Amino acid sequence: RPAFSVSPDGRAAALAIRRADIASDSYCFGIALVPLDGNGAMRLLDVGGSFIPATNDIRGMSAIESGVPLVLAPLWSRDGRAIYYLRRDHGVTQVWRADLAGRASAVTSLKSDARSLEWAADGTTLLIGTRPALPAAEAAIDREGRDGYHFDARFWTLSEGRPRPRAPLPEAVLLLDSANGPV
Repeated sequence: RPAFSVSPDGRAAALAIRRADIASDSYCFGIALVPLDGNGAMRLLDVGGSFIPATNDIRGMSAIESGVPLVLAPLWSRDGRAIYYLRRDHGVTQVWRADLAGRASAVTSLKSDARSLEWAADGTTLLIGTRPALPAAEAAIDREGRDGYHFDARFWTLSEGRPRPRAPLPEAVLLLDSANGPV
């Protein structure tokens, strides 16, 4: 997957950047706009959020974090005036929108992570991949943990010390009309 996308007019690229901050043992995240003609400096349109890990279903378990970041290029609107991307805040990944002036805001308020983002063929509808059953499955495991876990095939000991929800969990694709906003 590419880590950047080029504007409809071919003048700029948008990319998600992450930079290690050694002092705080964390990362700085942002959405950058880079002119492709070599004139002008890179501009940050949004800064913030936290690490979005890539996840996989492995050995019958759902959403095992791989330890590497999810690589997903920001998407340009058809008119080139806005960029859509994933951003993680307070433990949940949402779809965000930034205009070229740097005004950024969340456009979704999902209860489960947005896992993928792409344009539908019409160029105005965003397709948002999510797993709405995952938070409830993880909450059930939390409740089970109050009395102790039964060590069974739901454990991936290389990953964490608690069981994982069983795979497969259903995936959903939500539609977001970029002009009107409702999911």
